[in-house]
Amino acid sequence: MAASYHICPSKYSLQKLKKDLLSRDLIPSRMSLKEDLEIHFQLLEGNGIQTLEDLITALKNKNKIEEFSSLSGISKKYLTLLRREANSYLPNPVPLDRFSGFEVSDIEKLAAAGIKNSRHIFELVKKNQIQIPFQPNSAFHRKPLPSFWDCQIWQEPMESVLYLPGSFLMQGSIPSES
Repeated sequence: MAASYHICPSKYSLQKLKKDLLSRDLIPSRMSLKEDLEIHFQLLEGNGIQTLEDLITALKNKNKIEEFSSLSGISKKYLTLLRREANSYLPNPVPLDRFSGFEVSDIEKLAAAGIKNSRHIFELVKKNQIQIPFQPNSAFHRKPLPSFWDCQIWQEPMESVLYLPGSFLMQGSIPSES
């Protein structure tokens, strides 16, 4: 099975999400998701929510949250936090100009080739098609990557990082290859 930029929300069960919430250290504003977790998740399942996709669809906007709150008895505040957490499992791609160290000319060349964000890079690496003609000392080099497992795109609240074999691109600077 090929890796995807996002998890498959239709295959990510509500039970897996519950285990994940219990086992992770959540940011302070989401810690209340752990309160009465069993009860809340029983109510979610009792109202037909079986997967992450079901949850995201049911809590898609403020009106749907209000409807689901009335239907399930779960507070709007809790459902709003749960929606934010659920949506965090499907992060938005990061525009390449957010990675410091890229030359403007490289970003323009990438954009002209249809490569504008971290998802595009991920897809190229996954297909082992990262060979793009750039200057040898530019942000991208002409050498192919051995496999997409050697490239990970991590998105954190305050920074985006693109890890490549033996180096990485991150806010700040690009380490030199040794």
